[in-house]
Amino acid sequence: MGKFPKTAKAGNIILSFAINVRTPMVNGILPAGSEINNVRIIAGDGTSTKFRDAEEYVFDFGGDKEKWQKKGGIIYTDNFTYDVHWCEYKGAQYDHKLKGVKVK
Repeated sequence: MGKFPKTAKAGNIILSFAINVRTPMVNGILPAGSEINNVRIIAGDGTSTKFRDAEEYVFDFGGDKEKWQKKGGIIYTDNFTYDVHWCEYKGAQYDHKLKGVKVK
């Protein structure tokens, strides 16, 4: 078995759930169906970084703890750039979190 990278690139995907945005700069919603770009696997399957919360997700949602992933990506809008993180198992997204907002 080859050595896995600390993080790994993944293809762009579509946001499956809307995210409420409440920051000093933005008060609104990132709608489901938004394209998430520059997707990367931060931890879990496909990386050398352990996904520490995998057992909790297996307990809550099922699956194999070795296959869970923590991912991050960027959503671009006309005025802002959003850094979004979530957990994923077999393409299903869970627990989206907004990690940052930047003005374009």
